[in-house]
Amino acid sequence: EILENNLPRKDFAFTMEEYVREYVSSTFGKRKYQMLKLYASGTSTDDIAASFTISKKTLYTHNKDILAKANKIFHRNFSTVKEAAHSLQENGYLE
Repeated sequence: EILENNLPRKDFAFTMEEYVREYVSSTFGKRKYQMLKLYASGTSTDDIAASFTISKKTLYTHNKDILAKANKIFHRNFSTVKEAAHSLQENGYLE
């Protein structure tokens, strides 16, 4: 059975918001989800790369993947990862 936004049914005591947050978290994976949270909080690209001990080039590769997934999941056309992160946070999809 399919619920709102084509999410598979879960028979747990979750609210829809909690379920969507879990879906978003699992879709992006722990590392990329943490990156989204940092972008949403206003952390700079340099600081995010430093906090994960990765190069800016590697971070940009992660950003491309994050952006592609965000656009696909939410049927949007986000221009930047920061824009996607802020939208996810505003809608309650980031903890």
